[in-house]
Amino acid sequence: EVAPARWQEVIRAAFNEKEKILPLQSQEMAKIRLKIEGFREDVQAFREDFSEQCPFGSENALNGEFNRSYDVVNVFYERTCEIRARADKFNDLELLFDMSMSDYRPLRECMDDLVLLKNLWDMIALVQETFQDWYGIVWENIDTENMMQTVKELDLQLKAAPKGLKGWLLYTWLLDEVKNMRTALPLVNDLRSETMSDRHWTALKAVTKKHFEKGPEFCFRDLLDLELHHFADDINEIVDQSGKEMKIEKKLKYISSVWSKMTVSFDHSREDCPLLMDLTEVLERLDADSLEMMSMTSQPRIIEFCKREVDEWSEKLRTVDVVLNIWRKFQTNWCRLEPIFMQSDDIRSQLPDDSKRFELLDNTWKELMMEVSQSNNIVE
Repeated sequence: EVAPARWQEVIRAAFNEKEKILPLQSQEMAKIRLKIEGFREDVQAFREDFSEQCPFGSENALNGEFNRSYDVVNVFYERTCEIRARADKFNDLELLFDMSMSDYRPLRECMDDLVLLKNLWDMIALVQETFQDWYGIVWENIDTENMMQTVKELDLQLKAAPKGLKGWLLYTWLLDEVKNMRTALPLVNDLRSETMSDRHWTALKAVTKKHFEKGPEFCFRDLLDLELHHFADDINEIVDQSGKEMKIEKKLKYISSVWSKMTVSFDHSREDCPLLMDLTEVLERLDADSLEMMSMTSQPRIIEFCKREVDEWSEKLRTVDVVLNIWRKFQTNWCRLEPIFMQSDDIRSQLPDDSKRFELLDNTWKELMMEVSQSNNIVE
């Protein structure tokens, strides 16, 4: 029964004591507020120092000095923890004196940025070390297919990075490095085409305005030094032209090979005059290859490297076409007129002058046919 009454007495006594110490509490709270304001200034100064000195730039990445960035991150992590401990003490005092709790948002931002920086520099180290492992690979051993797969995986990791760091210039720089490699690798793959010859590598030097020697020590780093990603369109054009030139070169080689060995057949049933046999297959081949040569000559920029040879074979095939047509017509006429003028006494008596002229031509024709039948190569 007396407990409630006594509890009320305790409460009144507590209030009385609180009223007695209230002036002292107010004085102490004022001191705490002054200290907190000074601490807030320290936190803001630390945040500014953090933004200036932490590795938000790409210098250490370009120099390959990743440890310097990690060292700076570690130093600021320790400093942040120390300041966080001071902030916790002030929060405890604020709780004790029933004051509103201070947030210290810049300090929280520093800790968040440190976590993001550590993650970002881990990705930078992974990307740069991966690329550096490739630099020394010599030209013959470059495996662009595996490289492109690796870069694709790195790109996916970067895009899956925490949202907080995606607005940083350092992240953008790393993204550009991977993007440039993704652009360069397909170009390197194209340059490895068997259609690329010395003249095309010379064209690449002209495009990039850089000199290099494609010798035994020519490696992946030498290609990257050309900054291929800046010349994607030009390189695609060079490789495309090399492919077209290779096709023309193969066609020209084939035509040259075929016509250097192309022959005609002769009918030797007449001992005094061999005659051309059927030319259907030869003429079909001639028509097809003549069209190929016309197609080549319609591409002056592509055939520039072999223009002399193209012109030479175009002229040879035109000559073959003209000669065979004249030859066939002449032989047809001769076969028709020879029995008339050489085997008919009536005609010879009625047309003595014409017969004499034909006889001269007949002798010349037979001599000519005997001569050409000794070598059946058409071009010769």
